[in-house]
Amino acid sequence: MGQKFREDINVVLVAPKGMGPSVRRLYEQGKTVGGSGINASFAVHQDYTGKATEIALGWAIAIGSPFVFETTLKDEYCSDIYGERGILLGAVHGMVEVLFRRYISQGMTPEEAFNQSCESITGPITKIISKQGIMAVYEKFQGEDKKKFEEAYSAAYTPSKDVLAEIYDEVSSGNEIRSVIMHGQRFSKCVSLPPPCRLPVPACRVV
Repeated sequence: MGQKFREDINVVLVAPKGMGPSVRRLYEQGKTVGGSGINASFAVHQDYTGKATEIALGWAIAIGSPFVFETTLKDEYCSDIYGERGILLGAVHGMVEVLFRRYISQGMTPEEAFNQSCESITGPITKIISKQGIMAVYEKFQGEDKKKFEEAYSAAYTPSKDVLAEIYDEVSSGNEIRSVIMHGQRFSKCVSLPPPCRLPVPACRVV
């Protein structure tokens, strides 16, 4: 922490709002469908040549972004790490684990429970949400199933909102990255100890 970029270079960021496969798929789609592509944010942290903004916007156009909005490196970091902690490394893991336990309690074998849990994340529902939104999932239900969806959504909304608000506070305050750095320092201290200390002693275990 506290490091700075060299002063004799441009420092820019272009961040498409999607994963690599989606960026490429919509870029290809843009050849035949006007306006296709994934929106991106851009940041100019340091403009050494006087053309850093033009360079950043050129990159955004090159990856096929139809709309681009300005941000900062700090704001993009907060947004990115928040998404990783709240969704990619948090919610996805939590949903799979809860579903796995539920399926096991219902009598499934561990193998069946694992497959069913993972398909809940990677199966058809994901594609529907990605292309049409959560409302499309809701609208596919009928009668009692629709009511169950409403009950589950209502029950999960407030606690999920509270957890995500806490995650964002941890990220924006710097506590998140601080904990990662401290963990790395503990790991470095542990592996640098003499071999006998690296045996399964609690003080030297890194999980």
